[in-house]
Amino acid sequence: MRMAKKKTDEGESFFVGVKYPNEVRRSILESQKGTISFLRRYEALKELRVKKVENIEKLRTNIDEISKLVAKVRRNLPKHGLRQEKPVAEKKNEIVDTSLRTSEVDKLDAELSYIEKKLKDLS
Repeated sequence: MRMAKKKTDEGESFFVGVKYPNEVRRSILESQKGTISFLRRYEALKELRVKKVENIEKLRTNIDEISKLVAKVRRNLPKHGLRQEKPVAEKKNEIVDTSLRTSEVDKLDAELSYIEKKLKDLS
């Protein structure tokens, strides 16, 4: 197969021979196929990016609208002073709570041992 035909300044031509032209042609076509599939994926990615930007803009518009509506609702609601501060827990109460917890644990342990004793008696 003749791959290239070049003319020199003097009007002479020469040919270049290619060994295994079918394999060369096949490899070129396979690389073109890969390139085209890559370009297809790239175009799909570009479309996704455009859609993403559009969706982000819609989201921002919705957030702005919601913020305006919330501000309008707050302006229209009556003012009130019902907020109360929570009392700060004292350390003494914490000590009592832990003692109550341990007594509850002790009660549960006693009940568990009683149930285990009954199970042994049944066996």
